[in-house]
Amino acid sequence: MSEIEHSEHSEHRDQSRSIEAGDLAGHPAADVPAIATPEAVKEDPLAKVIPSPRVTLTCREDLDAVLKKHQSWYQSVVDPRANLLWGHRANLSGQDMSGWNLEGVDLRGADLTNVRFDGCLMQTANLAGAKLAGASFIGADLFRANLSRANLTTTVMKKANLKESNFKDALMERTDMEEAQTEGANFTGARQVLVKR
Repeated sequence: MSEIEHSEHSEHRDQSRSIEAGDLAGHPAADVPAIATPEAVKEDPLAKVIPSPRVTLTCREDLDAVLKKHQSWYQSVVDPRANLLWGHRANLSGQDMSGWNLEGVDLRGADLTNVRFDGCLMQTANLAGAKLAGASFIGADLFRANLSRANLTTTVMKKANLKESNFKDALMERTDMEEAQTEGANFTGARQVLVKR
């Protein structure tokens, strides 16, 4: 392939990857991936990804469907060989999931803003890089959960079990951890930690 042809091919490929996806809710091709620029993936795979439409959950089956698409999306984001972003980033903002069994759930990088996880069983859950601003974990069991790099601004974790959980590099401005159990938790690099006792 000549230099000119190679350049045109590369330019076409880059342009195809930088197209911004519109709102696909209700569209027959709803599984078409949201697409981010190569620069966004290179700098921070989760920072500039176009959000997916908010999903309303009515049962565990709904969540399983969301998780399946979310896993496809996440794998395509972190894989440097991927040309497109497949699936959908989970957007569960505003959901009330109080009391659900979410043990081991993988929602890395998901939008969980203002979600209620009160009383949830979430041992070993992976919420790394998730948007959890305003979320509530009152009385939740987050033993050995991964919340590294998560946005926990104004998140409420009163009386939660946070033993051996990972909060490395998390944003914890005005995070309320009153009476939470934090033995063995890792707060290395966490910003503005506020632990009430």
